[in-house]
Amino acid sequence: MRYKYVPSSGNLSIAWFKAFKHINKYGRTSPLIIRIKDIPKDISNLEDSSVRDIFDDFLNRKGQSSINTVANTIFPWSLWNPKKERKVLYKRHFRITPSIKSCNPNKFGHYFRRMIGFNTSYNDTKYSDDFINQIEHVIDTYRSGTHRHSALQIGIFDPDRDHSKSRQKGFPCLHQIAINSHGPNGKDGLGITGFYAKQLILKKAYGNYLGLCRLGYFLARELNMDFVQMNCVISEADINKSIFKKNDRDKLYKRINSLDIYNLHTI
Repeated sequence: MRYKYVPSSGNLSIAWFKAFKHINKYGRTSPLIIRIKDIPKDISNLEDSSVRDIFDDFLNRKGQSSINTVANTIFPWSLWNPKKERKVLYKRHFRITPSIKSCNPNKFGHYFRRMIGFNTSYNDTKYSDDFINQIEHVIDTYRSGTHRHSALQIGIFDPDRDHSKSRQKGFPCLHQIAINSHGPNGKDGLGITGFYAKQLILKKAYGNYLGLCRLGYFLARELNMDFVQMNCVISEADINKSIFKKNDRDKLYKRINSLDIYNLHTI
């Protein structure tokens, strides 16, 4: 298997397309490392809408979750009101659990729930301050003056619940998130790194990168920093070929490549 490092400056769509191009050509890759630096201050400038619209249409025709649905499992952007205290976000998220479960059959939960309520059952619908809220820990720890990187981590994988001999489980592929402050007291901004055991480059990757970036924007705002870099380290990246046939993948590639945005054909 090949190793691949994918750098990109300020554009999530281009970073994902580079990764897709590589894996569509070479197949399974270990590891795959994505880095998006120089992230724009306005999240609306993070993506290229033409690329995203084409890919979302492709996913819809294949009966797969939209980019936004996948991203929301990491950070539910539409539930966050920056003008209100963070606890409002947490309460909203727990309150809509039945709706989340109705469109997500995964009985083990999902990523944001593990971040704000690691010790909770997926059946819980009411938030409590007694929950293990790792996001609050990171924010409170940093604000208290402790900036060591080993303290600024969010764990997803739970050995008690997730160690299994099941051949197919699907969750959690994301097992850890690390937050980094760059420069003295975060002067040069905040970076976020997600670590994946497995990532399917068409089914989940774009939404994964977007979810991590949304979480980065949220944390940076709460810590009074600029969000400047997203890294994603994937132990193994691949394509689910039973769903995404080569002919379909090649058509998708040609359609996006024909946009000639940022000279896509040269990457």
